[in-house]
Amino acid sequence: MNRFLHFLIMLTAAVLLAACASLPQRLVLQPTVPPPEADAAPVAARQEVPLRIVDSRLDSTLGCFEHGKGECQPFLATRELDIVVREAVAAGMRSKGFIPLAGVQENRRSLTVEIQHFNHHVSSGLVKVSARTNIALKTMAVNGGRSLTGYYTVDKQEVLVVRPGIRQNQKLVNEALDAVLEKIFQDRKLWQLLAGQTEKTPMQ
Repeated sequence: MNRFLHFLIMLTAAVLLAACASLPQRLVLQPTVPPPEADAAPVAARQEVPLRIVDSRLDSTLGCFEHGKGECQPFLATRELDIVVREAVAAGMRSKGFIPLAGVQENRRSLTVEIQHFNHHVSSGLVKVSARTNIALKTMAVNGGRSLTGYYTVDKQEVLVVRPGIRQNQKLVNEALDAVLEKIFQDRKLWQLLAGQTEKTPMQ
């Protein structure tokens, strides 16, 4: 009887562990937008720029947590990724003096940000746990007859001592998202085109 009870407990525990391993981890995406420098004048004086976010990923998950025996626990966002990216980009635009609007008009000032790739992959081995976060964004800026396309990627890798929980995975994903958005915010040519400015060439 005791052996049967022990077996039943172990079997129940194994089933529960397997169920937990297959349930998705829901991550809260909260990218931070660095405030403008106190002595830096905005590149645009209240100029309206339609902003559009396009999610062209083939997979709507954020990646997966690969356990042993080929089991993969998906990562999901608590909010739609395109909404999160739009809010972050719009906040960055406002910090530069732009007024982001909805929709895009042909041959007029506009900014489109395409989410091409977003993958957070955690693999758990016998000795170590590795985490890799890869994000790729594309921007398409238009101002009158001028246009500019930009590509921004981030590939972060971490070796961890223990398996990361939801908080640790959220931290890794948000750090990578911050890094790729920062590349967009620091692209001077992009914001100068939207502001109708031209980069000055230093005199020889």
